[in-house]
Amino acid sequence: MPESHIATILDAIFAHEQSQGDAIACSLLGRDEAVEQQCTFAELARGVRQLSTALREQVPSGERAMLALPFGIDYLQAFLACLHAGIIAVPAYSPRTNRQDDRFTAMMSDCQPIAVLCDKNDRDPIAAQSTDVRIIALQELRGEKSPNVICLAKPDSVAYLQYTSGSTSTPKGVMITNSNLVANNRAIRDAFGNRTDSVGVMWIPMFHDMGLVSGLQCLFVGYRNVIFATNHFIARPGMWFRAISKYGGTVTGGPNFAFQVCVDRIADDELDGLDLSSWKVAYNGAEPIRASTLDRFTERFGRIGFRSTMHFPCYGLAESTLFVSGGPAGFESPRLRLDRRSLESGLVLFSDEGGTGDTTELVSSGRPDPESDVQIVAPETSRVTADDQIGEILIDSPSVAKGYWNDPQATASDFGVTIPDHPGARYMRSGDLGFLHDGELFVTGRHKDLVIVNGRNVFPQDIEAEFEAVVSASVKNGTAVFGLEVDACEQVVVVAETSRGLYRDARHGDVEQLTNDIDTFRQTVWNNMNLHIWEIVFLRPGTFPRTTSGKIRRRACRNHFLAKSLDVIVRVPFKGDPEIVSPKNTREVPT
Repeated sequence: MPESHIATILDAIFAHEQSQGDAIACSLLGRDEAVEQQCTFAELARGVRQLSTALREQVPSGERAMLALPFGIDYLQAFLACLHAGIIAVPAYSPRTNRQDDRFTAMMSDCQPIAVLCDKNDRDPIAAQSTDVRIIALQELRGEKSPNVICLAKPDSVAYLQYTSGSTSTPKGVMITNSNLVANNRAIRDAFGNRTDSVGVMWIPMFHDMGLVSGLQCLFVGYRNVIFATNHFIARPGMWFRAISKYGGTVTGGPNFAFQVCVDRIADDELDGLDLSSWKVAYNGAEPIRASTLDRFTERFGRIGFRSTMHFPCYGLAESTLFVSGGPAGFESPRLRLDRRSLESGLVLFSDEGGTGDTTELVSSGRPDPESDVQIVAPETSRVTADDQIGEILIDSPSVAKGYWNDPQATASDFGVTIPDHPGARYMRSGDLGFLHDGELFVTGRHKDLVIVNGRNVFPQDIEAEFEAVVSASVKNGTAVFGLEVDACEQVVVVAETSRGLYRDARHGDVEQLTNDIDTFRQTVWNNMNLHIWEIVFLRPGTFPRTTSGKIRRRACRNHFLAKSLDVIVRVPFKGDPEIVSPKNTREVPT
């Protein structure tokens, strides 16, 4: 089919059904690493049409259907069936237990789905989240119904809502159209150099934008994808390498933490007999990319065929469907050594131009997609900066979404932004800071207060609220959460103002109640957010950094924590009990 005739991703899939119907589209590996389920392009297409026919009897076109399915081929097929039926898909996950899942229920409350699609064994956990939604087991939709129905997917209609990995209290559903999805898949294909003889290997969750679009990229281009569940990778990261080696994987990747996990946890004897030389594109995105991780990965696994030119650092976000910049493939990614203090102040100062001597190495996130217009603007003036000047990253692209579902205020703030001297262009605010150097995009930080842990964006406000709800010695609006790099991994730190009661107890050596509260808090954060807390410090009353209007100064807390200039009363180390610290004599409040 000519490129110009592909208006939706379904057009591409149905074209592959005709041209290479017997070719394997997707193979699902089980816990034992054997193929558990497999389908050809023809089988996938027939399944999509059949599910679409059955769905139309229960969910009207234009309504929302939430996908709470296990990782696998059925997830992709159900997603595509929703698009085919003109139903807005909402990628989600199946709650683990019958207890309420705050994020899941917040998504449901925001998108108000007509139905939730699930596996027949997951009805009870979903019913525990809401009694007002229709729960449909995917197995019930399989049948003998005629799949000869017209495709209702339209280029400009909303295909799905991609919920950002953000606050549980205010989730944002990004409205991705069918044309957005096609444009982004074309950009990925061209940047990665993917072809019909490529082989994908994927384990990233399908409700994550990187996992979903990576899974769809294989179907768009027409190559085989070998997939296995995320928990298998977490339990045995060597499975990733074994799949690449066995099936000749050419394109596969994940967030930076995944590469670090491989360096730290794959034993030398697991490498015997493996061959990674088929790997062409090791994409790395969704969180800060660390030069040290790339170097250690290359050094550690060079003996089994990995080369530094396979690394493919990239940048993207859900509001641009996924991909914004990266590549070209097959080349070393440029790096810059910069003065760290200047960078934290918003200035680009090369190490050979002077500075404090405290330097850091930044890895390029590649060149922006040629169909995109990426501008760096000063947050204060919205004027475009010169090269090598840090500002907010703004994007105008056919991949940029329509906005946020049911949130016109946030849509107006972040989408359709105009900048001086660029008449007619409408940009999307990324919330990220960076600069351009020789046409390469370097991402330096986050304009928003997000903490990125293991590829997930974590809103500090969620952890702060949990802390103040559980820890009786806390002070309302007196908690700051931020991320901190520890051994090449992002960790979470909590800085809290001490209540007068805890201050008195600490002076008498009594922290028993605090110990119990901290244990409860850690367990709650792990259960709800799958996060470990690296360190907690309590400050002497009156010394917690705030603005003159009383707002929390998270960056000031982080800077003082790193400088060890906080007036700490109690310190709680990772997996340790509270330790009483002698307070400073100074009465000054950190600024």
